[in-house]
Amino acid sequence: MALSPFAGENFLTHPLPDYETEWKTILFKAIIATIVFIAVLPKVVQSWFCSGFTPPSRESTKKTSHEDESFSMPNESRPNHKIRVVTKTIINGIEGRSLISRKDNNNNIASSRNGSIPKVRNEAPNHGHATNDDEKKNTNKVPNFVFPFINAVYLAYLFFLILQSPNNKDTARMVYMAPLLKQHETDMIIQMATNAAERNARKAKEELDRLSKDEKSSSNEVKRLEKLLEWPAGFLKDRHSTYPTTDLNVVIDFEEEDKSTIGQILDARLGPLLERIYGVSKDSLRTNDMFVVRYDGEGQQSLGMHTDGCHISFNVLLNDDFEGGGTRFHNTKDDSHQDANPKPGNVLINNAMVLHEGLPTTKGTRYILVGFMYVDVKDPWSGVKKHVSWFSTYLSIPWLTVVLKEALEIKSQTQAAAAAAAASRSNRDERNHQGSKDALILSLINEAFWSFYAMGNTLAHDIVSLVREEDADAYIDTLDSSHKNVHDDESHRGVRWFSGQQIHLNWDGSIYSEWQARLDNQGKFHDTD
Repeated sequence: MALSPFAGENFLTHPLPDYETEWKTILFKAIIATIVFIAVLPKVVQSWFCSGFTPPSRESTKKTSHEDESFSMPNESRPNHKIRVVTKTIINGIEGRSLISRKDNNNNIASSRNGSIPKVRNEAPNHGHATNDDEKKNTNKVPNFVFPFINAVYLAYLFFLILQSPNNKDTARMVYMAPLLKQHETDMIIQMATNAAERNARKAKEELDRLSKDEKSSSNEVKRLEKLLEWPAGFLKDRHSTYPTTDLNVVIDFEEEDKSTIGQILDARLGPLLERIYGVSKDSLRTNDMFVVRYDGEGQQSLGMHTDGCHISFNVLLNDDFEGGGTRFHNTKDDSHQDANPKPGNVLINNAMVLHEGLPTTKGTRYILVGFMYVDVKDPWSGVKKHVSWFSTYLSIPWLTVVLKEALEIKSQTQAAAAAAAASRSNRDERNHQGSKDALILSLINEAFWSFYAMGNTLAHDIVSLVREEDADAYIDTLDSSHKNVHDDESHRGVRWFSGQQIHLNWDGSIYSEWQARLDNQGKFHDTD
């Protein structure tokens, strides 16, 4: 996978990883380790433990002065009887003995009288070569624990290499700050949000007036409209159920022209920066939610500690005429924190698993543009694979943590639905078996999620400013100029900012479900030119 060169590289004050070079280095080390641990080391260990016979003992080595020692009883001492000749061969401490057969008796006696050594026939000669039984007795076997230990060391080394990937050690818990918008652009987006809220309030009032005349109107719909008309009118107050914010969704609430303007800015500036920071191709990036949030001294002032439901999140401060505010990022490794107070137009970018909170705005109104980004391994609709490295996905601790988190949520939902369906079954044993199986799977996913989350929290935490304040305008102009020179063809596909929002994914990257708001506003979910 080839990453695009970043036009703003010369403005960066903090060195970002050279992803392609570091990935190649890790891959090379992994190949060498595989050769050593799988092909070389087992043979070396085998030779150490299975090197042949046990060295001869001291007693046996004392008897090696003659290669063959033969002796026979004198013929005179035992006339007309069989003569027993014993041949003792000592080779490497191994003794062989044999008896002369009766038919060779006369020949050996004659040879003895002539002063020559009688010919001896050994029935089981041994010339230094061990039999199978000898090998079994003298060969040392490799202990059972050796090869499992080698495999464990090999896997531990591969895991260590994965931790050295820049997607883990460099960016997993870092927060990056860089210029993104100029002042007139931040004012423009605030005005877009104000206009959207006014439209929402006007439509809600008209709809509420109509429903008040209809006796069959839904009480839930009436409550929704009344909630929308509460101060600040036109802003949604409960769009995010777990951590609700006072916000507007850019896709649903903004005009088409507004979305087109925002999309062009993000294509030129944010897309290339995300690719450079995280080593992911722009075409693998998809926004799952983009919204403008307001915090008020007299309304919702803050947001509690949380992690975001995505892979990468960003937020852009749009104004500074307020008091208080800011974002606090927590380091659970040493129970510390750092506060980020960027200037208007600056963007904060971080992996979504960084624990953070919105600090109280004590006076005035604070506006921020927020985006939740996903790194897709394939297109959720067509299934076409994206141009993204395994190091940025399956071998990335932050990416895997989010996948496990979503799998946990989906499994919890399916388990609840299955339990409700199983309650109607008459076979109690079948219900108990299915319930135990689902509980086991859920427990395993939960343990894996918290293990990866805890592992990520041990990595480096910091807030880094990438561009000097005095270079902000020149940096933005350089990115805009570079974007104009890039042809928008299939080989330069950009980030999917709008059309891919508000969906839930399965663990394999396919669509699990769509948000209700997307189902109610299908015509608005498309990318602009």
